[in-house]
Amino acid sequence: MPFLVDSVSMAVRAENLDIHTLLHPVLGVRRDAGGNLLGLGEGGAAESLMYLEIDRLADASEVMRLQAAIESALTDVRAAVADWAAMRERMLEIAAQLPRQPGMDTASVGEAQEFLRWVAADNFTLLGYREYEVATEGGDEVLRAIAHSGLGILRERERSHAPRSLKSLVASGLPQSGAPQT
Repeated sequence: MPFLVDSVSMAVRAENLDIHTLLHPVLGVRRDAGGNLLGLGEGGAAESLMYLEIDRLADASEVMRLQAAIESALTDVRAAVADWAAMRERMLEIAAQLPRQPGMDTASVGEAQEFLRWVAADNFTLLGYREYEVATEGGDEVLRAIAHSGLGILRERERSHAPRSLKSLVASGLPQSGAPQT
């Protein structure tokens, strides 16, 4: 599975810990149906192992916090890898649909399509995807996540699910949705 070493390293460093040694062998491993180790070597499935020597942790709560951070990072890696093909396919579908979108000139559509196809050709690491709709809440235009549209690290609703004001997302000086453009 890709991204393991970088993701675990970032989780450790985010806890303000230094990594003194990091070993990452990939070994052939044979296991029984219960996941118990039967043997190592040829004929086994490739398993990624990591050994890290880090700064000493003062107490059990620091160990638990680091463990939770690493588990969260690995959950994100699994989600991004599992949904990579679906995210790539969705990006290509969006590129194909762009000419049918109102309000875009042909040159802009072509440039956007070219960019999305370039990204989809393994020139960018896709981590998450989610669809949003523009809605009005309390007199303010907001972006609201569309249920069950998330992929990768955005598959779960707990990440960035709260409606977000468009005003907070638009750089000052840029026209906002519905505002007259000069």
